[in-house]
Amino acid sequence: MTVAISTSVHQPNTLAEAIARRRQGFSLEQAFYTSPNFFQHDMEAIYRKHWLFAGHVSRIPNAGDYFLYEVAGDSVVVIRDDDGSVKALLNICRHRGARICQTEHGHCTKLVCPYHSWTFNKDGELFSCRDMAADFNKSQFPLHRLHSRVVEGLIYVCFAKEPLDFEPIGRDIVPFLKPHQIANTKIAHRHRYLVNANWKLVIENFQECYHCAAAHPEYCRVMSWVTTLSSGAKSQTAETFRAYVEEWKAKPNRHFPKFVDATIDTIHECSRTIIGPGKVSQSMGGKPVSRLLGEYTEYDGATTTVRVLTSWVASANDYAMVIRCTPLEAQLTEMDCNWMVHAEAREGIDYNTDELTWLWKTTYGQDVMLAENNQRGVNTHSYVPGPYAQTESGTSLFVDWYLKQLRTHLDDESIDQV
Repeated sequence: MTVAISTSVHQPNTLAEAIARRRQGFSLEQAFYTSPNFFQHDMEAIYRKHWLFAGHVSRIPNAGDYFLYEVAGDSVVVIRDDDGSVKALLNICRHRGARICQTEHGHCTKLVCPYHSWTFNKDGELFSCRDMAADFNKSQFPLHRLHSRVVEGLIYVCFAKEPLDFEPIGRDIVPFLKPHQIANTKIAHRHRYLVNANWKLVIENFQECYHCAAAHPEYCRVMSWVTTLSSGAKSQTAETFRAYVEEWKAKPNRHFPKFVDATIDTIHECSRTIIGPGKVSQSMGGKPVSRLLGEYTEYDGATTTVRVLTSWVASANDYAMVIRCTPLEAQLTEMDCNWMVHAEAREGIDYNTDELTWLWKTTYGQDVMLAENNQRGVNTHSYVPGPYAQTESGTSLFVDWYLKQLRTHLDDESIDQV
């Protein structure tokens, strides 16, 4: 018997109609993951409105140091000013729009456009522009500035002229990150993945561990809590782990702030997770892989996770994993992964790069394949949205939040942007 499949590709695919058709608790229609038009709405409603993680302060230790943050066609110069502050400037000259900085990172005393040599200070002010009229007012042509904030060494930027209030985000994440002193770390290793999948498929995967048992055997061996998700062995396994967690919390000097959960109105979350009996770090065998970070004087066997929109910090006591997911095209997403160690840690003495990177390189490599395979299936004629499992509640909440942002975007006919 052949069953006819009604697919989203045969239905009208305007954004408003697709949002209205969405069935609660189900994944999105095909166009949300494939349409260049929908992708542009994503950029306007999400990435040009919300606070975005750009990078870590260790990339720009000195005045004049800069790096570029590329977001779906926009290029941002993140630069250290002479007074030590961090500035975020759009990488387009105010003369005729040429890109000023050509390399991913570098150092400069002034920002000089390679086209006609218009020159800008590190704060974006126009310094010189030869052969302009006598009455030309340089003060009216600074580089476009983005709002920026630095919290625990993490640099966030926002494209909106009137940014959303960052204070609630900063207030929530500081208690979780402060003991790790992420500001006093450096990048020990960096790996950039180009994922042939829509950014939402990448994020939806990160928001659930329903797939972990099948797809991440190495991660499951390290992170004991994953076994409690199995319905088959739930009672005894979950009870044993719960007892271990309570025993862990009862010990002195345990850092365990109250969790901050994402909601339909917010997009940041913070938590601490116990690794498991006999394991002190997120590594092969749960063994230490670097010197202790920040305020820690011993390995306590827990990890801290902080998410802001599509960026994560996952920090054990001895290293942090900082990841930034950035949409580039409708079906292309950058995953920029940085392994952070103590600023004074020495390679080959305090840490071995292969040991340091093993868990997340293995896990993220698997996630890339999962997201790309998911995209290939979504692209087919027969794809229809499917129901989320109970353990995919994080993914379901993310999709609900995302659709709320799109509705607000459609209701607002004039979104203020840089």
